[in-house]
Amino acid sequence: MNRALVLGGGLVAIAIVAAVVVIGGGGPATDDAPPATTVATVPTPAAPNPTAPTPAVEAAPAAASAPATTPPDRAATGNAPAEFETWAAPLRAAGLAVTADSVVREGDVLIASGLSIADPSPAPRWRWLVDEAAIDNDAAGRANLSPRGSQTLELVDLAGSTTTLEASAERLSIAVERDPSGSVTAIALEATGVAVARANQDPLRIGSLALGLVPAAGPGPGATPAHATGTIALANLVSPAASASPLGTRIERIAADFALPEGIAGLALGDLVNALATPEGVALSDLDVGWGVLVATGSGTLRLDDARRLAGTLVLGVTQPLTVLDAVHAVRGLDRAVMPDVYAAILAELGDRPAAVPDFVVDMTGGEIILRGAERATGDLTLGTLAPLP
Repeated sequence: MNRALVLGGGLVAIAIVAAVVVIGGGGPATDDAPPATTVATVPTPAAPNPTAPTPAVEAAPAAASAPATTPPDRAATGNAPAEFETWAAPLRAAGLAVTADSVVREGDVLIASGLSIADPSPAPRWRWLVDEAAIDNDAAGRANLSPRGSQTLELVDLAGSTTTLEASAERLSIAVERDPSGSVTAIALEATGVAVARANQDPLRIGSLALGLVPAAGPGPGATPAHATGTIALANLVSPAASASPLGTRIERIAADFALPEGIAGLALGDLVNALATPEGVALSDLDVGWGVLVATGSGTLRLDDARRLAGTLVLGVTQPLTVLDAVHAVRGLDRAVMPDVYAAILAELGDRPAAVPDFVVDMTGGEIILRGAERATGDLTLGTLAPLP
C-alpha cells in the first residue's frame, strides 16, 4: 500500500532534481558534487497538523520501556505496540526494515520515538529516521503520520557514498487513504517552507509542495497498480545550485498531472529507478512551468536512460520564445550556424501576433536538451546538458 507513497516521493525528488538540471545544467560537474558523506535533518513545527498523514511503520520493542518521566497524558498501553505493528506490516512485507525505540499512546494517537524505516537492499538505498512521529486515523479513514522534531534522510548512491542533507519544513503532512481491504485509494503529501542543504552550501528552498496519487482500480503488476494517476505542484523553488542557469535560481512554479503506465515492484530505491527507466516512463499532461523568462505549458513523457539521466520528449507552448532563446544564448551560446534560421522561422510564425504562444518539441536524449527544428524546416538547437541523478 505505502509503496505508492514512496513512488510519489520519488517523483517529487526527480521533479526537484529535474528543475535544477534541465536547461540549468551544463556547469562544471564538480561545483555541485555531493560530499562523500551526507545526512538530512528536517525539524518540523512544534505543533504539527493533527490530520497530517504518512506511511506506516513498524512496531517498537515495548511501550513499557518508556521512561518514568513520560508525561501523564501519555500511556504505555498494551495495545500501542500491536497497533503500531499493524502500520509496519505492509512496509515489512515490501522488504523494508522498520523499527522504533518506543511506542506509547497520547490521547487518540500513537507516538513512535526513534522511528527508522530503511531500504536494506544494496546501493542505491535509503533510510528515514524520525525523532518522534504521531500516528492516527482521521474521520475519513485516512492513515496519518506526522513527524515531530528532527528527521534524517540518508541516501546511498551506486558507489556506496552516503549523502547527508540538513533540512527543515514549516509543515509536513502525508495522508494515506485505504479501503476496508487495506488497498490504497489515495495518497496526498503537502509541505510548506521546505529547506534542504548540503554541508557548507546555501539551502534549496521550496515555498510549497503538493503531491496527490490515485492508484488505478483493480490489482496491478507491482506495488502501485499500472496506470495510476496523480498530480504534482511545486511553488517558489529557489536553488542556489542553479546559479549558472540562464533562467535564474528561482522557479515560480512547476505543476503537472502524471500517469504511471507501469507498476513498481517494491519500496527499494532501485525499484523506483527501474520503474522510471521503462521505455514508457511517466506521461505528463497539463504541464505548467514558470521559471524566469520561461513561461510554458504542455505535455510529454519523462524517463531515466541507462545513465540515469532524464530522457523523453516534451511539447511546450512557450510565451515569448525569442526572449527565452536570447537568455539561453547569453549564458550557453547557441549554435550560430542554426540560430538565424530558427529566429527567422519563429518571427515568421508570430507575424503580427507577437503575443502568440507557438508549440515547440523539446527532446532530452543522450544527456542533451534539444530544440527540434523539423516542424519549422530548420536545424536542431542544443539548449543544455543533463547530469545523471545521484
